Amino acid sequence: MGLKSLIAVAQGKNAESVSFEDKFLKNYEEAVKAKELEERQIAPSEYIRPSSMYGCERMLFFQRVHGGSQNGEQSEVNLIEICQSGTDRHLDIQHIVERMEGVECLDLEEMVKEAQAKGIKTEFVGWNEDHTEGRCKNDELSIYFQPDGVIRFNGKDVILEIKTESTYQFSNRYEPKADHKWQATCYGMGLGIDYILFFYEDRNFCKKKPYLWKITDEMKQAVLNKIRTVNSACKTGIPPEKDDSKCTYCRYKNECALVDAGKWVHPNPPEKPQTAQKDTNRKKANKSTGKKKKASTGQNTALRAVCGNCEHCGRELGAYYCSIDKDGSMYVDRRKKCKFTPSRFKGVQDGK
Repeated sequence: MGLKSLIAVAQGKNAESVSFEDKFLKNYEEAVKAKELEERQIAPSEYIRPSSMYGCERMLFFQRVHGGSQNGEQSEVNLIEICQSGTDRHLDIQHIVERMEGVECLDLEEMVKEAQAKGIKTEFVGWNEDHTEGRCKNDELSIYFQPDGVIRFNGKDVILEIKTESTYQFSNRYEPKADHKWQATCYGMGLGIDYILFFYEDRNFCKKKPYLWKITDEMKQAVLNKIRTVNSACKTGIPPEKDDSKCTYCRYKNECALVDAGKWVHPNPPEKPQTAQKDTNRKKANKSTGKKKKASTGQNTALRAVCGNCEHCGRELGAYYCSIDKDGSMYVDRRKKCKFTPSRFKGVQDGK
């Protein structure tokens, strides 16, 4: 397609001069973008997507701030279809793994229950249409995730993570990719499983490379630190610092540029905490409580007056109490007139 023809197609001008093929291609690309928008999975604004965890903290902040909307630039058509082909291969590989000898595919919903028994506050949200992947969420970790599966093989429970990549990337693959480790660490922390089986496929020639990787404590701490930074930024409404090395595939370049220029406006700014008002209310509450306590104490001491001299008076922690009067308060004021004086006590014993 020539440059002039491309410009004409993009601008919708000179429709008669646009070739049949060029018009078909343009309409196809528009359909791809429309389909991607319709099928795009949007995590709730309270959560971070593990697939983005390796990314810039500012990008994660924008995902949270614009969660539930279609904000962010849409990827190019070729990248959209690369992702779609990867999704299709995921499904094929998952079904093949189910047929493998020696592999037990564990029910994700049951694995969530086991994680809950360990004290991990992950909840199962639901299955996809063909029951191959389930969505989960964890409020403590602020993550909303969907692992490819959990399997038991050779006596070990592992999270299966399928990845497709170009022939060039595959030929230079000797260990799991860094951003994939960050993503899988979120899965492991959410399910209480420390082992990940990365299964890489060359999307051109369908060759495979499996890597069994154990999540380290350092990796878990790094993930927690990033989550805390993003959560703190969301509370204040102030975007965190950006990482220039991770801008290439970011969908929020426009918003990021506005932040750098001091022109970005929060779409739904958080309310400022009213600290002074809360302190005032607390003081008032304390004063009110104090009055009630005094009134209550006065009633109790009037009810339980003892002499402090007879054999029925006891002493505990510097206060007097009566061993006879079971209906009154425990501790009493000995200065009050005792209703159980020795002269009256005999009558009480006799039932008078």
